[in-house]
Amino acid sequence: MKKILLFLIIFPGFFSCDIVDYFLPNSIPVANAGPDQSVSLGQKVVLDGSKSYDSDGDKISYLWHWLVSPDGSQALFYDYNKVSCYITPDLPGTYIILLVVNDKKEDSAPDKVIIHVN
Repeated sequence: MKKILLFLIIFPGFFSCDIVDYFLPNSIPVANAGPDQSVSLGQKVVLDGSKSYDSDGDKISYLWHWLVSPDGSQALFYDYNKVSCYITPDLPGTYIILLVVNDKKEDSAPDKVIIHVN
């Protein structure tokens, strides 16, 4: 993020003005995959990353990843690269999903959400 400073120094009989450009270091964005959920088999699960942020105010992109799903599951992500995505679990068990956000400079640390399917 670029900042511009204007230095204005005034003393009796002396005047100085300088403009200085400097760059602040980038802050790593923070992913928030939302709360863990318990659902019934076949129920659509909405994953919400809207509490993710970048403290520099940079626009962030989203990417949801599988970490764990029950053996044999064929469940798919829908809208896996958007702030909110959804899955429809096809087997009972535990699904663990990661969210990583990026500010076009750096990836966040992953945040996980656990889905328990009965």
